[in-house]
Amino acid sequence: QGRDIYCYKFDDNGNPLWLNPLFYGGVVSGNDDQQGYVCNAQDTFVYIGGRNHLSTNNFISDMLLLKANKNNGSLQWAKTYAFGLGGYDEMDGLEIRSDGIYCGGWAHPTDTAANIKIDVGLMKLNFNGDTIWTNCFGQNATGEHQDGHFVVDSNAIYVSGLWDGQSIANACNGSALLGKFSKTDGSFIDSTLFG
Repeated sequence: QGRDIYCYKFDDNGNPLWLNPLFYGGVVSGNDDQQGYVCNAQDTFVYIGGRNHLSTNNFISDMLLLKANKNNGSLQWAKTYAFGLGGYDEMDGLEIRSDGIYCGGWAHPTDTAANIKIDVGLMKLNFNGDTIWTNCFGQNATGEHQDGHFVVDSNAIYVSGLWDGQSIANACNGSALLGKFSKTDGSFIDSTLFG
């Protein structure tokens, strides 16, 4: 019943360039679940971000990042990242810059899945997938997350997503968030809300 990640490369006419697709799947049980939500290519590598969980409970997962060779699809490394133990983390933003890999998404900075507080989760990684910094931004007992556009320029990190979510898993019934964050440590700079 688990889901796995496949990545294909095509030419301009839609013909497959990799004879075999990149495959990344679970290693623990048939209920392992890996999903890719964002893809970004740079130089000779392609990066795929998403989530990984080793449970039938969709509210327990870690951010997942894969790095593959862009020429043949061979996996270079796969790493997971957790903002808290037993919570829900998901990668939905991915930008590759000369100084590192910037990631955003859902962060569950608590130690229990029963606490449905979700925050905007931001990370900067080196090109080996090692963490340079992490940061969370949100309110107590509501849902905030990056889940949409994610842009990094020479000045800052810009995210869109949800603010003040109130429903199950805090996925809706809030406002649209447009936020600006520091490239140095992911700290909050400014934001505006819509809706």
